[in-house]
Amino acid sequence: MKKNAILLFIFLKSIIIFSQEEKESVFLFFDKNDKKKCAIEGESTYKNPKGKYLANKFEKKKEKKRILFNICDERFSFNRNSKIDTCDIKNLNELNIKSLEYIKNKYNKGREFKHHVFEKINIVEKISDTKIVKYYDVYWIGAWVED
Repeated sequence: MKKNAILLFIFLKSIIIFSQEEKESVFLFFDKNDKKKCAIEGESTYKNPKGKYLANKFEKKKEKKRILFNICDERFSFNRNSKIDTCDIKNLNELNIKSLEYIKNKYNKGREFKHHVFEKINIVEKISDTKIVKYYDVYWIGAWVED
């Protein structure tokens, strides 16, 4: 009986410790002038039986209340009323910049919704050779599907 109680206590303690893992805040780099392409999976058709399409790696769409950032096959939304910051490109080294693959891998390892995996996801956009814009607290919508 005492042994079972100790094992139960250790089990519950380990669950509490692992569930309280601190979430990180990350930045994704966005450069709309980059001409790289990404293979995106879509519907198979007669002309495209594999269902793979090439799309620009970075696409930005401005709407009335939000800005949509498409990075490969993922979409992020920024509320236009939220905080932005323009600064020198030299500040890139100070930011916790992660790749899209990193955030997707972290999502795939967990069991949370995409917008719950990180404390905050921010986008840093290169607007010139010397300037960047930081968009704070973007919302990870999920897979990009053309409207």
